[in-house]
Amino acid sequence: MRRLDSGTAIGRRAALTVALALSLAACTGGPRGEREVAERAERGVRPPPAPVLPQFDLAVAEIKIVPAYAPGPGATAEQAVPFAPSAALETWAKTHVQAKGRQGQAWIVIRDASIGAKKMPPRTRDPRDWFRRQPVERYHAVLELELQIKDDSGRTRAQTVARATHARFLMDDFRDYQRERTTQLQALSDEIIAAALKRLEGEVRTNLAQWVR
Repeated sequence: MRRLDSGTAIGRRAALTVALALSLAACTGGPRGEREVAERAERGVRPPPAPVLPQFDLAVAEIKIVPAYAPGPGATAEQAVPFAPSAALETWAKTHVQAKGRQGQAWIVIRDASIGAKKMPPRTRDPRDWFRRQPVERYHAVLELELQIKDDSGRTRAQTVARATHARFLMDDFRDYQRERTTQLQALSDEIIAAALKRLEGEVRTNLAQWVR
């Protein structure tokens, strides 16, 4: 099967987080959500629409989620995300992939769901750089998931892979470092999930059509 890379950025902060947790209801809720809505209204910015997540009814008897990825040792950026990619994918798989057949299994394997962070050195070669917004941190996400169709003997009958990469930056004009960092990381998580699932949907419809009900 083809191996796909995508840098497509689909969706923004909170769209996917609460959409997955509350059956795709686009709602931030709580004091923090109310503050963000108020800030958007003050700036005249409308909240982004919630992404439409794919739903699959598969001709198998069982759906199995295989989290084959684990964060590396030490502090990682994904630990700062309230709803990290791996957790979001597991939630999506449990709520949006249904077994509609009488035999076989569908394995949803999460190969990679990493978010990395690194400091960005300031640009100072041009005097005008001192008056420009500059990135201080770069966040990079990789998401790879595989859908395998197996028969009752465990033999893989078909499979497809979707992979997405995306990056975001924390700029130097933030008001609250921790809050803005969390906002950027969560937005990155939302975007990478939506991009990977859109890729997966195309692959499933094209290459696994006979297994879709």
